[in-house]
Amino acid sequence: MESIKSITISDKAIRERCAIINPEVPDKYFREKKSLIVLCGHYNNWEYYAVGLAQQMQQKTKAAYKPLKNKFFNKVLLKSRERFGIKMLSMRDVPRYFAGNGHETTMTIMVNDQSPQNPRTAHWNTFLNQDTGWMKGAEKLAAKYDQSVLFGCIRKKKRGFYEVTFYPITDNPKEVPEGFVLDKHAEYLEMVIAENPQYWLWSHRRWKHKKPF
Repeated sequence: MESIKSITISDKAIRERCAIINPEVPDKYFREKKSLIVLCGHYNNWEYYAVGLAQQMQQKTKAAYKPLKNKFFNKVLLKSRERFGIKMLSMRDVPRYFAGNGHETTMTIMVNDQSPQNPRTAHWNTFLNQDTGWMKGAEKLAAKYDQSVLFGCIRKKKRGFYEVTFYPITDNPKEVPEGFVLDKHAEYLEMVIAENPQYWLWSHRRWKHKKPF
């Protein structure tokens, strides 16, 4: 019902229902003219996250998404999410966007808890006591374009009201070991899932691939 409401919700209402707890964290990077990648997961109401984040940020805010096969519902989704300033980027367009927008100070939201297409090229760790593969794209882009990485968590405060908190992952993506960014993302996501497991999207076949030997 909240996802449906996000199609028509007002700017004032979404700011109240998706409040940023520590805006000073992303604001610091804006003042330094440093772009950000914000990793998150399918936890709580990510539609409110998409609709309510951009107008509260100083950075130009983008978000990567996987287009729906149904063109009508994909159009509805884009219209809803982009009403207050966020720009949605198809996953296939993300590398080209990074290559051509180095002059902008941006924040790029990437939901990175989907199952990887190719388990042999994924980064593997232990997540929720399971061998779990992670897509490497966000980590590679952060290192290539020297963008700081945060974890963005949306917690439920009460019915219909959420709070977003940013946690630092790294300011030096070129210097940390391979897999560090993804391991920290998994650690933060596991932390918030443990707080309230019912708010994670358990139905999206997270472990459909087995770890290759």
